Amino acid sequence: MIAWAIWERRNRLRKLPLRQSVPREVVKWSSPAEGLYKVNFDGAVFEDQACAGLGVVIRDSVGLVISALSQKIRLPSSVVMVEALTTRRAVMFAKEISVFRVVVEGDSLQVIKVVNNSKLSKASYGHIIDETRLLSTSFSCYKFVHV
Repeated sequence: MIAWAIWERRNRLRKLPLRQSVPREVVKWSSPAEGLYKVNFDGAVFEDQACAGLGVVIRDSVGLVISALSQKIRLPSSVVMVEALTTRRAVMFAKEISVFRVVVEGDSLQVIKVVNNSKLSKASYGHIIDETRLLSTSFSCYKFVHV
């Protein structure tokens, strides 16, 4: 119902009929190489509730869900902070369930770029990124990817 309401509002704002669709690129989940696990994560902001949601799904190389996590936290100062916290939580969660060969995928290009950069981040969320990098060194194989 929520998704439908958002879609209807979007179409009203764009002055498109409800049933008319806008062409979009179809993105399909792809499995990691054999022996690796894919850790997908995303953050969400719920301003009306003054909280954010962190979500993580870990799948094996054939696409089977190994484990999933959702967590509510107090609303951080920015959306990018939510994404940085979710990235860190995804890495921590993989370690908690003893998955050490991972591809970590998220949709925040800004956070993925900073995590992949070896320089210390001066951003307000830099300490979260630094901790994420430190936590990921315990993996035997890892890669951070933007999707």
